[in-house]
Amino acid sequence: MANILLNTGFKQAFSLPLMSFYYEVNSSGDKFEQYRLLHVIHYKNKDVIGAAHEFLILGILSGTQTFYVRVERRPTLRASNGSGSVADDSISREQDFDLEAYKKKYDMVTDHRCPRKPVVRVSDICEIFCAMHKISPNYELLKYQCYWLCSTFLRKLERLDGGKPSTTNVSRGKEAIAGKWARFVPIITERKVQSDIKAAEEREEDEVKKKEEREDGRINAEFVMSIQREKKKTLKQVEETQAAVTPLLITSRGKGAAEELAVRSAFSRLVVRASKGQ
Repeated sequence: MANILLNTGFKQAFSLPLMSFYYEVNSSGDKFEQYRLLHVIHYKNKDVIGAAHEFLILGILSGTQTFYVRVERRPTLRASNGSGSVADDSISREQDFDLEAYKKKYDMVTDHRCPRKPVVRVSDICEIFCAMHKISPNYELLKYQCYWLCSTFLRKLERLDGGKPSTTNVSRGKEAIAGKWARFVPIITERKVQSDIKAAEEREEDEVKKKEEREDGRINAEFVMSIQREKKKTLKQVEETQAAVTPLLITSRGKGAAEELAVRSAFSRLVVRASKGQ
């Protein structure tokens, strides 16, 4: 399905869950490496009282053609109040998309222009999608909502390409809540976004460290078990050798005793004959 979404000749509306898009791109090798991210525009709905919905428009270059996809987070229909439900994160194409019409229809919050180098490819932005999903796969109205997704994506993109978005005077987050009760509503702040990213990266580093420690422990355990197996194998071989040799030793000893007895008997007979001859 990712090849349909990224097809420059496809003009119909089309949508995919964000993580489905990530998994397909991630498992396709170099198939989608031709697609390069040019810029990201952060929009919010106009003329909406309260916290308006926010989303991202990603401009992607394929060869000489540029097309646009929309990335956003919403609550699922099963929990429209957005209280801890699994987030409906999606990436979509709109039919006959018109960027100029978008600029008139929505308020632009920021416009991030990607530098020429380093090149940000679709596989790179998919890694950002995955990282966001790991931080919070759930939608929470006052914390992990549409604004959080937009801000987290842009902060991680800045780290990746070193670019800086141009900002506007459009209010976001806490400032976007209309009315005198705004200061009492804990809408996530830019500082909280940065804190979430840092905490997630620390958890990831800790998981990697623990995984390495578990791997080291597994290797050490296998080494010890290997030595023990070799010891048991050697002991078994010794026991088998002893079991095979012992009868031979017994037979050899018995044969030697019989031969010695026969010699003594023959010698005794000679002595007896000699004494009789005298």
